[in-house]
Amino acid sequence: MHVWRYELGTWVEEDVALSERHPFLPEGYDHSPFMTLGDTSPDSKGMSVAAHEASEGSGYLVVVFAGEEAMDPMLVSDLPSLLDLLGKLAPIVSASQT
Repeated sequence: MHVWRYELGTWVEEDVALSERHPFLPEGYDHSPFMTLGDTSPDSKGMSVAAHEASEGSGYLVVVFAGEEAMDPMLVSDLPSLLDLLGKLAPIVSASQT
């Protein structure tokens, strides 16, 4: 899967192996989201976001969904930047739910 990884203030493109358990979740990340924004159920409409924590070490995977499709998942390596990113996404997600 092609992803963007945020590390030390910059975004880096990379390819990561997909997990067989979940089509948008690379290996090494917890199946249950650490945090969600909006409705992440399979039949949801509008935009939603799911953040998964790394099972080892530090790092997070943020998957942005539009309906049932994932859009440019992002691997995020530090929590303060993750919270900032999710804070910026929250108004966009909320606006798409109405």
